[in-house]
Amino acid sequence: MLNEIKLLATCFISIILIDFIWIGLIAKKFYTNQMSVIGRIYDGNFQPVLWAAGVVYILLSIGIVYFVLPKLEFNAGPIPTFLIGALMGFVIYGVYDMTNYSTLKDWTLILTFADMCWGGVVCGLVTMIARFVRDFSAS
Repeated sequence: MLNEIKLLATCFISIILIDFIWIGLIAKKFYTNQMSVIGRIYDGNFQPVLWAAGVVYILLSIGIVYFVLPKLEFNAGPIPTFLIGALMGFVIYGVYDMTNYSTLKDWTLILTFADMCWGGVVCGLVTMIARFVRDFSAS
């Protein structure tokens, strides 16, 4: 149980940091342009509902710890580790993005595909971090 809590915390913190770097710094202009009509953007900055964002990060962490990591052997290589995590992220973000594209008139197709790819990348990277922590803790 303690190991699961450590893995959940590792995933949660990693997702926050990686997502902030991507959305808050690297791709900020892209996301603010794409979501200018529908986003919680004030003076060019995202102002998300923090508790809701926290729930998203918790849910992604649970998915990685309970659905992705158990599929990975100890000391699995970085490529299979990344790919299985990326698949989960692509699916989860895909459901979200395709639902938005199908129901929101100002949700763009480029945002849909960019965000689905981002979901794959962030979940793949976090899975790599979590697998390293899991395997290091077990040795």
